[in-house]
Amino acid sequence: MLKIYIPAHFKINDLEVIAQFITENPFATLISGNHFITKIPMLAKKEGNSFVLEGHMARANPHVLHLKTNKELSVLFDGPHYYVSPLLYEDPTKQVPTWNYSSVLVNGVVEIIEDSQWLKNSVFEMADHLEKTTAWKEKVDIELVNKLSNAISGLKITVTDVQAKFKLSQNRSAQDRARVLEMASLSTQK
Repeated sequence: MLKIYIPAHFKINDLEVIAQFITENPFATLISGNHFITKIPMLAKKEGNSFVLEGHMARANPHVLHLKTNKELSVLFDGPHYYVSPLLYEDPTKQVPTWNYSSVLVNGVVEIIEDSQWLKNSVFEMADHLEKTTAWKEKVDIELVNKLSNAISGLKITVTDVQAKFKLSQNRSAQDRARVLEMASLSTQK
């Protein structure tokens, strides 16, 4: 199981906040074993007092074969991030540069899903989440979706551990945080 270093003032425990973060930042890095990293979008779905993650990847990806026999994996979600100059602080001579960011690390157990209806639904659910309109769904050739669904494998990840770090200058004065936040809103990095 992977871990992230999280000082207490940057730790987030609220699962609703974490699930919302994943919803807003769905592009994930799946990590398993010593050899496999895959980038895919994932959806967080409420299940009981927690949530599960769902997504899909190319069936030809060797990571799928690995996950069929090695079910434990880690999933990293990164949110907005930006450089923080010491010049933003009230007394820059007593500061050093840093970086503000938000990350969520989910450890879990994966189920590989090959059911064609589940896979088609997964494609449409992901598009519904990411598209601003339903135009694609209204125009898509359903036979193409059927054909391409045969080339993907679904993933359903049961969460066993979640760690969230939002390093957003919480350890600074209100004035420093306000200056950093103003600069962050001008930043184009994400």
